Amino acid sequence: MYTQDPNQGQHQAPQYGNQGPQNGGDMGQMGGGQQQQNQNQNQNFFKSEQADMMMNYGLQQGGAIFKQQQEKYMPGISGFWSSLKVYFAVNNQYVVKKLKMVLYPFGVKRATDWGRKPAEDGGYDQSTDTRSKWALPKDDTCAPDLYIPLMSFVTYILLFGFITGMHEDNEDPLIVSTQFSPDLLIQTVWRCMIVQLVEVAVIMLGLSTINGSLSTLDVVSYTGYKYVGLCAGVCTRIFGSTINTLFLLYTSGMLAYFFLKSMVAIVPPGDASTAVTSMPRHWVLLGLSGIQFVVAVGLGWF
Repeated sequence: MYTQDPNQGQHQAPQYGNQGPQNGGDMGQMGGGQQQQNQNQNQNFFKSEQADMMMNYGLQQGGAIFKQQQEKYMPGISGFWSSLKVYFAVNNQYVVKKLKMVLYPFGVKRATDWGRKPAEDGGYDQSTDTRSKWALPKDDTCAPDLYIPLMSFVTYILLFGFITGMHEDNEDPLIVSTQFSPDLLIQTVWRCMIVQLVEVAVIMLGLSTINGSLSTLDVVSYTGYKYVGLCAGVCTRIFGSTINTLFLLYTSGMLAYFFLKSMVAIVPPGDASTAVTSMPRHWVLLGLSGIQFVVAVGLGWF
């Protein structure tokens, strides 16, 4: 009789079981090689010239769309930026002369020296900017700028915080007695900005009563020169209240005189011939100069 070997199935089962992992390993190895090949192809694509051309094209199209939208929704930004750059066209010679004029305006002897130079006399490049009437600040000391007001404003804030921190416990009424903190600098910045805005609005309103043609940036520039004297006034606090008060009155008076002479040269009597008010021109300009004196003294006492 035929009898089946009981160990035959036990010997064959492991043979089939060992073939499965071998086939699976081959499939995994083939899949891993295909994935590595795809990754190499992707890397080669991003490094190819075609990818660079596509990236440059995308950047160009994005820049063109942004410029188109900017011109559509913000048409005045480019013109304002061009006008703003004019006020920062300064050099070292201009800065030195302007500081002398602000701190000691009596040094300008002739009245004609307060007038601004036309563009053709100052070498103004009329083809590269919208403002073609007056010369650049670097070519005309009497031209208003925003470089000195901005730098003096930042310097004043830093000096104010430094001097205040040095004299926290000082009983001098001219020196802030509160404890120094970063919030004090923020409060000082806001106080100066609010005063500046109100001052510019009042001056623009006063000039409109005598038909004085002056741009807002010009007014911001002329009213910003007060920080030059305030910087020097803050430094004199270390010498005591008496010297500080005298120096503050001096710089404020020089600022008012500088503003008056500048306005007289910029707003000639002919501009007030068709004024909407009967108020004399010299009284309006004198009152605006007095505002400069009061504002400078007020900020200097804080």
